[in-house]
Amino acid sequence: MLPPVAIVSGGLVLASFDRAIPFVGPGGIQHPIEAWTLWTPEDWAALCPGWTILRLVDEPPTVTGKRAVRRSLSDWTVGADAVSVTYELVDLTAEEITAAGALLQQQVTDAVQQHLDAAVRTRGYDSMATCVTYAGEASVPRFQAEGRAARAWRSAVWDRCYAVLAEVLAGERASLTPAEMIAELPPLVWPD
Repeated sequence: MLPPVAIVSGGLVLASFDRAIPFVGPGGIQHPIEAWTLWTPEDWAALCPGWTILRLVDEPPTVTGKRAVRRSLSDWTVGADAVSVTYELVDLTAEEITAAGALLQQQVTDAVQQHLDAAVRTRGYDSMATCVTYAGEASVPRFQAEGRAARAWRSAVWDRCYAVLAEVLAGERASLTPAEMIAELPPLVWPD
C-alpha cells in the first residue's frame, strides 16, 4: 500500500508515512523504499509481523482565527480500514493573524485586478489602466464614454473591495475567498 499510511500494532499507531521512504521494521530491520510498491499483504505479514498497514486520513479542520495542531499518534483514531489524524484547534498568534490578513488582502486584490482587466478586455482594451486613459479622449466620443464608465466602475469596485476587506480584517464579518469577493462587486455597465 502506498503512503499516506499509518502502521498500527495492538490497536496503537506506531508511525505514519506521508511518502514512500526506507523504514525500520520490527526487530530493527531496515527495509527499502521498494517495499511500498512491491510488497504484497503476505510480504508485510511475513517481514513486519504484528503490523497492520492502514490508509491515513488527514483532514485538518479549518476554523477562522484558529490553527489546527496535529495531536500525538496515541490520540489518533484507529478504524477497521483507516487511521484518522486528530487535531486540536488553537488560537492564532497576533503574528499569524497579521500574516493571514496580509495574505488574504493580497489574494483578494490580485483577483479584483484580474476581474477589472478581464471586464474591459471584452471591449478590446488590454487592461483597465489602458481603458481609463480614454476618459479624456475628446476626439472619439465612444472611447471617451467607455473610458469614463470604466473609470467610475473601477472606483466603485475598489471602494467595495476595501470596505469588505476592512470588515473582515476587523473581525466584523467572516473571511471570504477571492471568488466570493468578486461576486459582491458591482457590475460594469457600458454606455450605449
